[in-house]
Amino acid sequence: MTRRSEIQEIIVDGNAQKLVSTAMELGERLNKSDLSSAQLRATFSSLRRIEQLWGDPQTATVAQRQLILLRPKMMYQEKRNSSVKQLRSYLDEAIQQVGNDRQRFGRLIEFVEAIIAYHK
Repeated sequence: MTRRSEIQEIIVDGNAQKLVSTAMELGERLNKSDLSSAQLRATFSSLRRIEQLWGDPQTATVAQRQLILLRPKMMYQEKRNSSVKQLRSYLDEAIQQVGNDRQRFGRLIEFVEAIIAYHK
């Protein structure tokens, strides 16, 4: 199964079992890499800030813009530290699949929470 189809099952289809198995595999791989918990938490904090904006109808478009702009920010982090590459590649695909769908964004948050849990 390709990364794209895995992410589609998680974000678009809402497959919770796929979310857990993919997060477990990715979290364990990231734990063995040089990716620090602080780097992972920083990405999650950015997503939480976006989530707060998305909750208000007046700032929802700002949230969508912030989510899109998270992609180049993660690319920059990867260029500074190659250990971010695996995380970025998954989240980049996930962000593309979210689009402007609030429910899909919620699944992205759940996915990142699960990755953090398995990274520990």
